[in-house]
Amino acid sequence: MGDVLPGSGMALAPIPDGIGVYGGDRFLNLMMNHELDEDGVEGQFAYARVSKMTIDLQTLGIVDHEYVVDGSEGYLRLCSAEWFDAQDGFPGGYFFTGEEIDDGLQLFIDREGRVTEAPWIGKYAHENQTAVPGFPGHVVVLNFDDNGGRGVGRAGAISELYMYVARNSNQVLRGQGQLYVFKADDEELLPNDLMQDVGIPGGWVPVPDDVAQDYVALEQFVDDVKAFPFIRLEDGFYDKRPGAGPGAYFYDTGRSRITDPQTGAPIDPWGSIYRIDFEDPSDPARGAATLTLLTRSSGPDQMWASPDNGDMNADGEVMLQEDRANGPWMRRPGIWKFQLAADGSLVDPVGQKVIELVDPFQPGNDAAVFGNESSGIVDVSEWLGAGSWLFDVQAHDTPVPTLGLGEENGQLIYMSLNG
Repeated sequence: MGDVLPGSGMALAPIPDGIGVYGGDRFLNLMMNHELDEDGVEGQFAYARVSKMTIDLQTLGIVDHEYVVDGSEGYLRLCSAEWFDAQDGFPGGYFFTGEEIDDGLQLFIDREGRVTEAPWIGKYAHENQTAVPGFPGHVVVLNFDDNGGRGVGRAGAISELYMYVARNSNQVLRGQGQLYVFKADDEELLPNDLMQDVGIPGGWVPVPDDVAQDYVALEQFVDDVKAFPFIRLEDGFYDKRPGAGPGAYFYDTGRSRITDPQTGAPIDPWGSIYRIDFEDPSDPARGAATLTLLTRSSGPDQMWASPDNGDMNADGEVMLQEDRANGPWMRRPGIWKFQLAADGSLVDPVGQKVIELVDPFQPGNDAAVFGNESSGIVDVSEWLGAGSWLFDVQAHDTPVPTLGLGEENGQLIYMSLNG
């Protein structure tokens, strides 16, 4: 991309993360988070940003760029993200993103870069939020809380699955819906009690609005009602296969230090893949929900580990990106592909590794890339053909000499798996 981008005339901000795309016949529009905090990088790029790019689909060249969130807003750590439009229940289209901090805000950004803050969707660490279509008369947004298992709450796990329900997208954007948190019918269950491909029944507990908008009160509330305690939820995405019932997949990155109070063994040290299904699409909040563990990692020496971002396409291909923040583990992180069976289970729970990160400036230097991670990923098969994806890399340990930004940089990459 060079040192500066056309349009903004600025360098690409470091720490790229969640991606959302929309477009037409010739150009693809892309929004991308930059997971920055108040300190910035080397005195530059303070506070989180959102890039908006226009990509020529014939050349894959970036022809225009701007920061629709430029840091002046003071947002922190914008993380995973996705674009949703009319087919998902949000006419006009919005980039869903949020702050990955304790009292973080949910944000909706439209095509013009206008930001709607939505504190009514809860003040917690917003890893990602995904619309889930398929509910007549309702718009549903699932939210994944990345509070990180900091040793408080039930068995030290304080990460929850939230759902916001309204009659239409305008009500979502105005705070006229209701926030819920997922609770298993057996309220004593922990993640390590689940068996692969065996669903557990549960439902949704309404969260009072004043509680939702107060981080401390919310953490106390979900503990009091015994919401299901995940370890550290990451990215999620709805089931995009034609004809599939309303449901969603999501990742828990795990944490080795969070242990079962009865056995002392780690609850989920290396991460898991889950699915959530809804029994009654006509009433998502009052109908039962089923949580299913699809697979759990046995560790980085055997398979994928520490899942972070992901996406899927209409063919049932699922992508998983690894994040060594849950380490230590000493191999190059990568991207794994899974295939969904007709019933929504994984054909092969181990999956297939399709990408392994390398240092572009020192390809043989594995040590320089161990701290890097592939981050946001999005299906672009609609525009670039079957098996096409865009993803980015948070190059924590790969400085780009010409930019002078120390060890925090990043790349945006096109990947084709079609043959």
